[in-house]
Parts: sequence; C-alpha cells; structure tokens
Amino acid sequence: PGGRLKTTIRRATRSLAGVRTVRNLVRRVTRDHGLRCVLYHEIADTPSEFTAGLNVTTSPQLLSDHLETLAQDYDFVSIDSVRDGSAASTRDRPKLLVTFDDAYASVADVAAEICERAGVPSVFFVNGAFVDNASLAFDNLVAWTVNTRGMAPLATAAGHGFTDLAEFFGPFLASITLEDRARIYDNLAGMLPKSPKQTAAEASLYVTSSALESLRARGMVVGNHTWSHAYCRHLDQDLVETEIEENGRFLEAAVGRPLDTFSYPYGSRLDATETMTSALIRFGYSTGFLVESRANRGDPDAMRLCRVSVGAVAAADLFTDLEVLPVMRRARDRL
Repeated sequence: PGGRLKTTIRRATRSLAGVRTVRNLVRRVTRDHGLRCVLYHEIADTPSEFTAGLNVTTSPQLLSDHLETLAQDYDFVSIDSVRDGSAASTRDRPKLLVTFDDAYASVADVAAEICERAGVPSVFFVNGAFVDNASLAFDNLVAWTVNTRGMAPLATAAGHGFTDLAEFFGPFLASITLEDRARIYDNLAGMLPKSPKQTAAEASLYVTSSALESLRARGMVVGNHTWSHAYCRHLDQDLVETEIEENGRFLEAAVGRPLDTFSYPYGSRLDATETMTSALIRFGYSTGFLVESRANRGDPDAMRLCRVSVGAVAAADLFTDLEVLPVMRRARDRL
C-alpha cells in the first residue's frame, strides 16, 4: 500500500489490534508467515543535515518502545538460530529478528546498548567504505546537498528534475549506471566545504573499527552490506569481488570472525539476482536480506528473506505493519 493508504490502514486497525480476539484471529491468518524481520538505520533523537529526508532516523526512546512492544508478541532470535534452523520452531509465539543497515555510528554507540539491555540479539549490516569515516556515503551527500542547498544542485548534477528526495531515491537512482552515480557524487562533493572524509569525520557519522570489534560481546553480529552501498543489479563480476568479497574480508579483519550474512542495499528483490546469490553462496554466505515488507511464508529462500522497515513507525502500529499489511500486499499481488 502507498503512503496515504498505509496511514489510513494503520489508523483503522490501531484500535482493533488492541483487542486480543482480533489479534488471535490475525495470528491464525498469518501462522504460515514464519520469521519476521525488522529493519532500522540511524538511531538519533533527530535527523541531521546528512539524514533528514532519507527516512532512516529512529529515536532511542522509540527503539526502546518498539522492543518492549514487540516482546509482548514475539520471541527475539539471533542470526545464528536463523542460520541453523532453530528459529523456525513450532512454538505459538512467532520469531522476530532485529537488524540495522548502513554503517551509522549510532548503531554501535546507542542501539547496541538498548538492545543489550532488552536482551535482544541483532545484526548490523555494514559498508566498509565508510568505517572510521573514511568517506561520505552517496545517500548522505545527496541529503546534505538538498538540506543545505535545495533541490536545484541535485537536479543539475543528475540532469533531471525532482520534487523531493523520495523521487530521486526511487526508480531514478536504481536506473542509472554506476558511472553516472559516480559523476553525480563528484559534482555534489565539490560543494562540500571540506573533503568527504573530513566532513564525515567531523560529523562522526560512521562506526569505527574498534566499535565494530566490541559489538559481538553485546549480542550484535556484523554482516556484509557491500563496500559502497551500491545497487547489486549493476555489479559485474569484477565489482562483485570488490563490493562483496573485499568488503567481507575487511569486516572480518575488524570483528575477528568470518561473515556469513548479507543484506542488499536498498532492499529490492531485483538486486537479488541469480548471479548475486550464487556469488554470495560461493563466498560463504548463508542468508541474504531484502526490505520488501512481505512475509517469509512457508519455506522461504534463505538468500531472499524479507524485512519490514519500521524505523519511524509508532509502537502502536507495529502489529499492523508486521501482520496486517503483509497480508494485504499478498492479496494485491494476486490481483
């Protein structure tokens, strides 16, 4: 469902979702939905000029509220239990995996402690290019440009007009080549007061190597999210080696253990090509995650597991987003 329709459905089902008999009925309808997976990105009280408009920011209080609310209906599981199959047990309560994408420092600095305090294991999918603030991510550079300079510079760099960031990050970005993406980046980077590396470092945007190393003790596993957050559909064999294998080696050196789980940047099934999944399996990965807000019904493909992005969702609407909307999407897809 689109944005307005989704809001309407949330309002309509919020009060009903609080009725136990209604929840039990929905549970019976969704009993074949299997593992539920939720996704977060940045954890901060307010978006910065690098993230405003990207819809990636969740406040620490909202994350805490989410985990408390989810604990009422779900059993939290680790990626290890997903991998070995124990997460697919037959107990009444459904299983839920918590994940975080991108290399934001706030995941290690804030979210890890919140999850640890709540006893919730999680996965942090990281892009090695931004660890230690070595560079500024494309998405954050675009957001900074629009938030500080307006839409005109982005339109000039891209050769295409946009009404907002959602329009840019929609089909347009997915359709352009990696060469065009690099050209847009270079044009926008020229507007920064300092280099991309200095800009990222001063903002403390991304996770450090030392922080990554300490996460395992807090119940957080590090996964591969490509080196530079690229659309996987555009990767040829050489770039697969760089974006997947080299990023894996880099992160393995940082965390001191092999990586075996992956998430596709931007989360589209179109990026989980046979070429990509075959390469991931060859490199030793056993799970891959999308962001299609659908259910993992029956015996799902382990390299194409669906997640629901819930970063800005009110805690009272989590049941709707995790249980009701996937059913509606399935019905829509059948039409």
